[in-house]
Amino acid sequence: MAELLTPEQSDQLEQNLLDREWRLSNLYYIKDKFGHKVKFQMNNVQRYLLAHFWFMLIVLKSRQHGVTTFFAILYLDECLWTANLKAGIVAQTEDDAKEIFSDKVRFAYDNLDPLIKEHVVNVVDRKDKLEFSNGSSIYVDCSLRSGTVQRLHVSEFGPMCANAPDRAAEVVSGALNTVHVGSFISIESTGEGEDGDFFRYCQAALNRALAKTKLNQKQFRFYFFGWYCDPDNVLPAGSMVITKEYLEYFREIQPKIKLLSDAGVIMPMPGGLLTDEQKAWYVAKAEEQGDKMHSQHPSIPEESFRSTAEGAYYRRQFAVLYEQKRICRVPHTPGLPVNVSWDLGRDNYTALWFHQRVGVENRIIGYYENYGEDLSHYVRYLQNMKHYVWGKQYLPHDAKPIRMGMDCSIEQQLINLGLRNTEVLPVSKDNVEQIEEVRQFLLTCWFDEVNCDVGIKHLQAYRHQRDKNGRWKKEPMHDEHSDGADSFRYLAVGLATGINSGKGSQYLKDRARPDMRAFR
Repeated sequence: MAELLTPEQSDQLEQNLLDREWRLSNLYYIKDKFGHKVKFQMNNVQRYLLAHFWFMLIVLKSRQHGVTTFFAILYLDECLWTANLKAGIVAQTEDDAKEIFSDKVRFAYDNLDPLIKEHVVNVVDRKDKLEFSNGSSIYVDCSLRSGTVQRLHVSEFGPMCANAPDRAAEVVSGALNTVHVGSFISIESTGEGEDGDFFRYCQAALNRALAKTKLNQKQFRFYFFGWYCDPDNVLPAGSMVITKEYLEYFREIQPKIKLLSDAGVIMPMPGGLLTDEQKAWYVAKAEEQGDKMHSQHPSIPEESFRSTAEGAYYRRQFAVLYEQKRICRVPHTPGLPVNVSWDLGRDNYTALWFHQRVGVENRIIGYYENYGEDLSHYVRYLQNMKHYVWGKQYLPHDAKPIRMGMDCSIEQQLINLGLRNTEVLPVSKDNVEQIEEVRQFLLTCWFDEVNCDVGIKHLQAYRHQRDKNGRWKKEPMHDEHSDGADSFRYLAVGLATGINSGKGSQYLKDRARPDMRAFR
């Protein structure tokens, strides 16, 4: 290469090599989605990240924007052109780590022009690490080794928080603490429910962005890249029928997109509006993706987190509840009885759901939980709600027996404290069968989005256990979401059983049945 350059060209090359953006656009090769070797050319999202770089970046995104590819190439470039720099990439799984290292980092380095590679020689070459003669190194793993790094990227942190919380906690307590003030941390992911630190970090960073708060070097700057940030996500106008429901959806999200744009967390859109071609693409993709559309191709941040975690029991049901706008403001109807379901715990949370039957609708008007309080606390909580007419109080089966060291059962204790109309549910022989009962019950429910907010999050996050091989087991996971989910299960079972009411599964008999195919 050097022999082919004139002195003027050689001087120009030396100048160009001092320009990071020029290097990123001219030196590196990657594999495209078809596995072909192509020169790395930054797309709009990648250029936006580079132009608005910050010490701590957190990126919530839809699919196929090349965010991890961007940071892999960027941090490799910095290691090649900066001495004594340590960079690390933490992947969601071991397989993901191997793929990122081989297909992004190692591939980009191996395909550098030999003249450029002479600048720094690869002196350590392992399956997960490259170390160079200038003292810099970059590695990819599913955990972070001890030691200090100046560049850290965490890939798909949302699914890690939802499905591998121990490793996510290790990232927070270990990896993030290896990066000192003045160095750089980038975290990117799709959303995966409202569990864990990824949601917490995004929410705090988004709130700061909307408030236009000046950031310090230890605060995350928030970026959101929705499906419309990809210029390829278009179809010919008129190629899809835009139904009334989709037109209403686009009208609702447009001002929210503008708000995000004004706050600087998304790229400005030409004209500020979705085009007919983008809308056609969205409708076609939504028909293909079904209930996964919001998690894979969100329009606004809240859609990313609205989708429940992988393996969640009620994922499909909540997708339809949101679609049908059944999570909204649901007022208490005076004069009609309010039923309450209880999940009792002293070492765990005690959780209560509040229900009213109005016509054929099951209205869930409230949720309450607390920890470490005795039974009198919860009875007083109900007694203070003087405008309520109380209906059934559904208690779990373990409220009936007299436990060791107690003079009477939990049910009797509640009665002695003033609770009335209690019903103790029978022992469940098959929780999975009752979970199916809950799925049917959800078809009939409307939830108050404010008073049930915490409980809704529990229901959305309630999911299967995994076995040691990562496969889903039949049994539910017991975690912080179990108590709220169990209490709701008791509500569904209690109303379906209709103990002493003579109604049986009345909510299934006379409700207006929605399309069951949406839940298959």
